[in-house]
Amino acid sequence: MILDSSFLVTVITIAYNAKAHIEETLRSVLSQRYAPIEYVVIDGGSTDGTVEVVQRYASRLAYWVTEPDGGISDAFNKGIVASSGQWVNFMNAGDVFEDEHSVAHAMRHTDDPALNLIYGQCRFVRDDGQLLTGVTGLPFSARRLRMKMFIPHQSSFHHRQLFVQYGSYSCDYKAAMDYEILLRAKDQLRVRYVPQPLARMRVGGVSQNNEPRTFAEYRRAQRQHGIGWLESQAYYIF
Repeated sequence: MILDSSFLVTVITIAYNAKAHIEETLRSVLSQRYAPIEYVVIDGGSTDGTVEVVQRYASRLAYWVTEPDGGISDAFNKGIVASSGQWVNFMNAGDVFEDEHSVAHAMRHTDDPALNLIYGQCRFVRDDGQLLTGVTGLPFSARRLRMKMFIPHQSSFHHRQLFVQYGSYSCDYKAAMDYEILLRAKDQLRVRYVPQPLARMRVGGVSQNNEPRTFAEYRRAQRQHGIGWLESQAYYIF
């Protein structure tokens, strides 16, 4: 049974030379038992066959493009511009929803019109698809957000008003752009946490492949938004 709702959800997938895993992501999104949903794919000019895979699903996409971009933030922003959903999810190539009901599970929590972020847990899978133990995605705490990034974008649904009010992703960040925009909006975040896995993240993404740079960007975002070193380290100290 497909859950019908008045809330249009846009899922944005960004990809670059992701032929090995892009079809798994496409199928995961297109199998969601929720309506209405629109799917936007932003490819960065892949040359490995990714585009040919996407083309096979073109008739089921609301919008897709393949062209060079300025990195993850730029691709995210292109997806937002191309989208029209009241709620927006970013499911990068290689990542998938937990099951066909994930979007519906998230949208069941839209009872409060003041909400601008809904998120759940995210599980990890290896490159070969094997499910790993453990999850990411802790219950929300404004204090915890000032100390640490713990909200996985794969299982997050952002209300469009969040981008209208606080702008697009900063292209100054190559890995921590999702944390920076949440810190930008931190005083006005109205959040609902869904205590169950909504997505699966393939290990080895940009943030994991270069953890020192990612953590440096996290700290830069904290400084940019007035969070001192001691407060940022409190999560690890106490």
